[in-house]
Amino acid sequence: MSCDEDQGLEAVIQKLEESLLNPDSSAEEKTYTVRGDEEECNTTPVPARIREIITRNLADVPTGEGSELEENRLLKDLPTQMSADREQLLSRQAAITSRLEQMLLQQSGDSDQQSVYGADQGWPREEGRSYRLKLQAYQESQHRQAQLVQKLQAKLLQYKKRCGNLEQQVLEKTSESEKLRLSLQSHLDSSAHRLQRFEQEHSLDVQNKLALLDDEQKRCSGLSQVNALLREQLEQANETNQALTESLQKARDEAEQRDTRLRRELEMNTSRNSREQVRVRSLWRQVAFLRSSFTQLRAFADRSLSDLQAEYAATSHRLRVACLNLEASKSQSCTTASNGVSALETQLRDKLREAMQLQARFDAEKVELSSRILELGEMVKQLRAQNSEKESNLIALRSNLNKMETNRSEDRAERDALRSEISSLHQILHNINQVVSGEVSRDCSSKHEHSFISAGSISSSQREGPLIAVQKALLQRQTQTEDLQACLEASQEQVVTLQKQLHVEEDKTRTLEKRLQELQQENQLLERAEEDSTRDAERYRNSLGIITSEKGELERQLSAMQQQLECTQTEQEGLRSSSLDVQRQRDLLRQQREDLERQLARERSESERGRHTLEQLEARYSDVRKELVTLKEALSQLSLQKEVLEDENRSLAQALSKAEAQNAEQELALTKLRSEDAGLQDSLAKMGALSEGLAKDKVELNRLLLQAEAEKAELGERRREAELERMAAREELARLQQELLDLTAEKRALEASHNYLQEAKMTLDAEYNLLQREKSSVQEQHAQASKQKQAVQEQLNACHREMELSAALLQKTYKERDELARDKANLTVQLTSEQRKSKALAQDLAALRAERESLESSLLDRQELASSLEAIRDRLDGENASLQQANKSLTRELSSVQSELEQQMSRALQEKQALELKLAQAERNAQEMLITTQQSHQEQLHTERKHKERMHAELCAQREQAESQLRAECKELRIQSRRVLQQLQEDLAKLQQHCTESLLQAESHKQQVLSEKEAEKATLIERIITLERDMEAAALEKDRMRRDFLSKQEQDKDTASGLQAELHNLRSRFEESLSSREVSERSLNEQIRELSTQWQGAHQEAERLKRELSEVEESRDTGRKELIEAHRELRECLQDKDEQRREGLDLKRALGDAVREKEAINTSNHELRTALKRVEFENNSLKRVGEEKDQRLTVLEECKSSLQQEVLKLRTNMRELEKSRLQARRELQELRRQVKTLEGQCTQQGQELSDMQARLTQEEQREEEMRKETFTLRQKVLESEAGKEAALKEAAGLQRHIAELEEAHQQEKELQQQRDASLQDSQLKQREEVARLEGALQESQAQLREFGLSVNLAEARAQGLEEQLAQNDAKRRDLEHRLNVLNSTLRRTLGSRRGRQSPTPGERGRSPSPWRTRSPVKGEIISDETGVGGLPVCSLSPSRREDGELDLDAVQMLLHSFQQELRDTQKERDESHAQVHSLSKQVENLQANQERSNTCIQMLRQSIRELEEGKRELAKHLEGMQASLVLRDEAVQRGETQNRIMNEELAKMKKSQLIIETEAKALQDKLERSQASEESLEAERRRLKETCEAVDARAARLDLKRRGLEGELQRAQLRTTEMEAEASSLQERLNNLRRELGDSEERAALLKVECERLATALAHKELQESQLKDKLQALTASLTDSNASAGTARDQAVQLQRALSASEHNQKMVQEKLDKTREALTHSRKQNHDLSERLQSLQRSQEECELKVSELDKQTRVLQETVRQRQQAEQEAQESCLLLQEQNSQLQEQVATLQTTAHRLQGEKSDLERTLLRLGKDRSSLKRTLEKVEHNRQKKEVEILHGEREREQQEQKIRNLEEELNETQAEIHTLQSQISILEHTHSQRLLEVSARHKQELDLESERMRDSQQQTERALEAREKAHRQRVHCLEEQVSTLKEQLEQEMKRRQAYMKQMLRVNL
Repeated sequence: MSCDEDQGLEAVIQKLEESLLNPDSSAEEKTYTVRGDEEECNTTPVPARIREIITRNLADVPTGEGSELEENRLLKDLPTQMSADREQLLSRQAAITSRLEQMLLQQSGDSDQQSVYGADQGWPREEGRSYRLKLQAYQESQHRQAQLVQKLQAKLLQYKKRCGNLEQQVLEKTSESEKLRLSLQSHLDSSAHRLQRFEQEHSLDVQNKLALLDDEQKRCSGLSQVNALLREQLEQANETNQALTESLQKARDEAEQRDTRLRRELEMNTSRNSREQVRVRSLWRQVAFLRSSFTQLRAFADRSLSDLQAEYAATSHRLRVACLNLEASKSQSCTTASNGVSALETQLRDKLREAMQLQARFDAEKVELSSRILELGEMVKQLRAQNSEKESNLIALRSNLNKMETNRSEDRAERDALRSEISSLHQILHNINQVVSGEVSRDCSSKHEHSFISAGSISSSQREGPLIAVQKALLQRQTQTEDLQACLEASQEQVVTLQKQLHVEEDKTRTLEKRLQELQQENQLLERAEEDSTRDAERYRNSLGIITSEKGELERQLSAMQQQLECTQTEQEGLRSSSLDVQRQRDLLRQQREDLERQLARERSESERGRHTLEQLEARYSDVRKELVTLKEALSQLSLQKEVLEDENRSLAQALSKAEAQNAEQELALTKLRSEDAGLQDSLAKMGALSEGLAKDKVELNRLLLQAEAEKAELGERRREAELERMAAREELARLQQELLDLTAEKRALEASHNYLQEAKMTLDAEYNLLQREKSSVQEQHAQASKQKQAVQEQLNACHREMELSAALLQKTYKERDELARDKANLTVQLTSEQRKSKALAQDLAALRAERESLESSLLDRQELASSLEAIRDRLDGENASLQQANKSLTRELSSVQSELEQQMSRALQEKQALELKLAQAERNAQEMLITTQQSHQEQLHTERKHKERMHAELCAQREQAESQLRAECKELRIQSRRVLQQLQEDLAKLQQHCTESLLQAESHKQQVLSEKEAEKATLIERIITLERDMEAAALEKDRMRRDFLSKQEQDKDTASGLQAELHNLRSRFEESLSSREVSERSLNEQIRELSTQWQGAHQEAERLKRELSEVEESRDTGRKELIEAHRELRECLQDKDEQRREGLDLKRALGDAVREKEAINTSNHELRTALKRVEFENNSLKRVGEEKDQRLTVLEECKSSLQQEVLKLRTNMRELEKSRLQARRELQELRRQVKTLEGQCTQQGQELSDMQARLTQEEQREEEMRKETFTLRQKVLESEAGKEAALKEAAGLQRHIAELEEAHQQEKELQQQRDASLQDSQLKQREEVARLEGALQESQAQLREFGLSVNLAEARAQGLEEQLAQNDAKRRDLEHRLNVLNSTLRRTLGSRRGRQSPTPGERGRSPSPWRTRSPVKGEIISDETGVGGLPVCSLSPSRREDGELDLDAVQMLLHSFQQELRDTQKERDESHAQVHSLSKQVENLQANQERSNTCIQMLRQSIRELEEGKRELAKHLEGMQASLVLRDEAVQRGETQNRIMNEELAKMKKSQLIIETEAKALQDKLERSQASEESLEAERRRLKETCEAVDARAARLDLKRRGLEGELQRAQLRTTEMEAEASSLQERLNNLRRELGDSEERAALLKVECERLATALAHKELQESQLKDKLQALTASLTDSNASAGTARDQAVQLQRALSASEHNQKMVQEKLDKTREALTHSRKQNHDLSERLQSLQRSQEECELKVSELDKQTRVLQETVRQRQQAEQEAQESCLLLQEQNSQLQEQVATLQTTAHRLQGEKSDLERTLLRLGKDRSSLKRTLEKVEHNRQKKEVEILHGEREREQQEQKIRNLEEELNETQAEIHTLQSQISILEHTHSQRLLEVSARHKQELDLESERMRDSQQQTERALEAREKAHRQRVHCLEEQVSTLKEQLEQEMKRRQAYMKQMLRVNL
């Protein structure tokens, strides 16, 4: 092929020589000469010159297309060739000017041709002038270009500096991300494996792509050899036009469908938004109405409560009056008093019932309001979901708009291409028509053609042969041109239709922009709705504050009730002591009466009365016991409620901790008051607050609440004003930024505003999402608060009920001390207020200790008083014994000496009078003592009242001062905020001035830098080489540092494993200490069992056990200290880790320096590439590149949107993790509190154990005494055999009852086992569900990883396709360069002498090969590319007529090959478009899959939240178990009280035994004279029967107690199982958190990979941008060389502008994406850090739970041992019961024997009666008087005995309650002190954490603002420079066009002149 073409070229050269040298056949032989290119060259012959030109110009053409090395060499030599082309242009300019001058000289000197050239004599001058003008224009353009380059370099320097600053900030941010590398070390192996797999796949893809490239090269080489006809080319062109029309039709249809879809979606969105706005407004109105109704209802409830309290006070007053009346009427009958009391009790119950009904009504209304608030919260959540759906719809609309814009740009590009093709075809046809018409008119007679002309003589007819041949060829092709013209007309019509469609599309885009503006307005409306929602959230917060205040009121009421209970207990103790004294005196009187009364009738009446009184006393005793049980239950419930309220107080204490700094002065005053109150605590602990004090306290609290609400409203208004000012400041700042943008870029104002609005919208969307999340969190808090409020309301209802019951009981007991109680109430109100303030100021510990000391002192006083009373009782017992002895002596004297009966009677009367006097004296003394004590107590109360009133006044003044201080501080804060706003405005003004000044300085600096950069340009190449070496060294250093970092990470892992091993050792030590403690407790229990048998050495053993217990506690304390030390070591390890992280940061800074050096290298490369951009103007496929860039932009925008969604999801995950962390902290605090309470319970149980041991010893002693007494009773009850059978029957019944109870107990055990089984099944189900959810979570995470890998593969494929396209572009540029070379050679060869041009210069831009043919129609037209107009007509000289056919064939081949390659490139473009489209679809599918996986993850998270709620329910269940523990303790205390009662009963039995013994002795002495012995024996038998019944009742009670203990044992077992389940759930939660940590680490690794990939993409985009700029500059240089590229330059400039803007936008997007990924990395790092902290806290909580479980196990063991002991005690009691039954039978036998003796002695009695008749007459009168006196005295004594017994019982109850209350108060004081310390520390930690977090957020926001402002300024500067550059390029293009047009005109004129000369 090359040989043939060389031969053809030789033939062409010979023909040219012959035609030029021998134009005619004259004999004159002329040798034409031409001057050389240089001035000093001499003239050379024309043939030699022609050969020289052709060989010189054709020497550079490559010999074949298969030489790829030559193409690479040409690409490498492009920069040197550009500089050579520039120098060549200058030399050509000088040569042309010199040649023109020589030609002018020759023409002026040649006289033979003056006639021919006379008409056109001045055109060389004009041509020279035009060349000079062109030269000047070219120099000016070069100067402008140099200036532009300098400006660009200056801008690049500024951009470099800005990028350096941004990179510094980014490095500072990413330095924090290095902390995550310690936790990500475990995932390095997997990531390395994935990287290896990815590299293998990438290598396979590269090999496949290389194979494809080889195939495509082969195909291109094959296509270059294809030769086809012009008809096929035209058909193919028609087919391509049809395909274009079809694609346009498809694009039009798609655009219409998208428009219709967008319209529908916009209409739906507008309608939906309007509906939602209406719904939101209606909801807001409902909320406002609910709030007003709630406030009204609360006010009404407060009024009703105050009315109820007033009624309660009135009823209490009436009850007190009634009690006083009842006390006055004590002498009357008991029946009337009991009726009055019952009536009063019924009235009180009615009142309490009414109050309970009102309270229930109020609670129901509150519940309804809370339910409505919850419904509103759910509606708000639904609205939020709808808003999120709207946002997703808006995002979809934006993506559709972007796609439509890309399609519109593609349509525009295709339309421009069609226009350029049509215009080129028009121009070609016009030129051909002109040439044909000119040639036909000149030479229509010549019809023959000669192939060869001799060199000698040729005629004129032969000279016209080539012209005739050309005309024939033109006539043959004319038909084809007509067809082409028809096709062109059709294509023009299509173009017109396409233009119309384009206008329609532009109208549609305008409508879409209007819709976008409407959507933005709707977005603003949504933002306003969002602000309304924030206001709603603030209102909800206010309502929460109100609820907390109500909670505080309830707590105060509870404390008042507790104080009231304490007062009642103290009064009960006083009554009990007085009743005991009265009862003792009554017993003494009763014994005297029995000794003195000898008559049978009186004895019978006395026995009956005693029986009645005993029955009444037993009934009242049972009632009192029931009331005592109810009181104990109420106390337990109150204690539980108090604990709950104290837990709620902790949350309030956090808010109160902020006011600690302001209350320092109050603390000093309070310390003084506490020191004064320390002495008054003994009396204040006995006092309670009644209803009047509560009413006053509530009124004051309501007033304080109203004040607090008003202050909150003022603060809310201030906050709203501050927010409005902030919004105004933001709007002002946005307006100022907009003005700056308008000043800097007026032409691009619309685009800049659009971008700014989009960015603002994105930020507002982000803020909207944040506000929605805050709103959701606030709603959740509100829901929790409402739930807590409901719980508190229920507790309050229970408290009110219990308060009513306790009030009913208190009104029965407190009847005589109303006025004292009022004073006490006032004092207790003041005390409670002081205690609240002291709690708020975290000073409870000292006060509680003082109270404890005072209580201990009061307890010691009480013990001393009790010991003194016992001494008095012993003294009275001694007196009683002496009196009994006296009575015995008197009876003996009566039996022995009957004669001295009257003297004895007189003596007895005297003794009786003396006794009465003594009794009266004792009563007077007791009354005087009571009066004195009451007077002293009243005086103390009066002084205390005055003192408290004075303290109250001082505290009120201090409170007013504090309020005034708070108001002043609020005013100061407001003034400071205004000052800050003013300062911000001034700063904004200064910033504006600074911006303007910095812009001016930048312009001046830019001019300076431009001048400096010209000198630096030469040194950049050397710097590139050095920088590349530095880059390699930096890469090596980076690898080394990475290895060092990995080694350090491994060392850190080793240290962490060592620390974990140490922790395990510490834990094992702690467990060993616990096991030792358990062993010690077991030994203690064994010693307790031994103490039951060996009671003598019990005290010593107890002391030893106490010492051992203290040692165990000390060991536990040491274990805790060791644990604290271990925690401290852990903190030190964490500090070491922080230091290592700092070292990693230093390494990162070094890496940052290397990156900066790399950036400097990139910038230098960028500056070098700007020199290579001038070649790119001849690039014909920049349209495709632009389209691909648009598609890439769409893909990148979608990636950006997906990344934004991921960032938002990560932020939501971070917030959820922070919430869970805070919740875990709260749970941990709760667990710690529970542990502390359990420790307190353990200590209390230890004390109880010691008390129980002492009581057991006492009970054993008493049992031995009882055994002795029962032995004596057996001897006495031998005669009562008749009652034995009944007792046996009763024992059998009792045994049956016991068997039934055992069966019921077994049934309960079975039920409990079934419940345990069901609980275990439910726990197993929950575990299985958790495992299933974890598996689903892992699967979703695996899917996410697979999706991420598929996305990475798709991106890699896209990059491979881009590289392939870049290679194709490089090949195309090489071919175009070769075509340009061939074009220039043909132009020089054919147009050097007489304007004969090659027919193919115009198509060189389209055909890359010089051997391709083209049609003869286009042969004479010069066209550069397929989108620009053509060149003027090219007419042939007569010398070329002979070789016309050869030239036409060559042109046909060139055109054919060009069209074939054009088709191939179009096909390749379509294929690449299809591939990109498929890849975008794949990316969309992957994004959809990712969204599905995200939804799955959200569902899994929701399930995890539900599991956490289940855990909370388990925690509540644990609290219930704690309540059951408290109830168990109460049951134990109840058992102790029952034991005491039993002991008292035993004492009574002893007393009764003594009485029976005395009576038996009296009966033995007086059997002869008394008939009343039988009745006394019957009474004794009845009493014994009653004692038996009491013993049976005791057995039943013991059985009940045993059952209760068994139930408690079962509950403890259940509690242990629940604790184990909770520990397992905590372990599972820990595992879940670890999995989440691993997932977050994997996510961070993926984000890191994504960041690196984005960095590479950014570098690739920068390279592309630099290449484009290089191409731009190269093309501007090559414009001067090409005379036929004027039309294409404009389109290419526009395309380059688009490509540059797209690449800049792409770079901006990539930079934003990189920043966002870095932010995501920082967020993930923070998330991992929080997760690690949470993990540590959970580990701690797990350890504490394990400790708690171990302690509970110990408690269960202790309870089991106590149950065993109780069972043993029950067995002993049963044995004692059997013994008592036997004794009863013996007593019955003894009674029978006594009856027989009574019958025997009755005869003797008759004799004694006869003797006594004489005395009866004398004594009758005395008896009558005595009977009257004694009857009255007996009534009084019976009443006194009844009152004394009741009083003793009440006193005993009060003592028990006081002891229990003291214990609970001590526990409460300790717990409160611990709680206050924990609250204080926790509040300080929260404040520190919040402050630190706020500082970090402020710093981060400031950095982001600075970076955003810097990027905006840089973008504005770049846009301005780009506009200037485009303007300069457009000016250059216009000048070049003008030059080309002038040159074409000149050439046409020259050709015409040459033709005329030839003619």
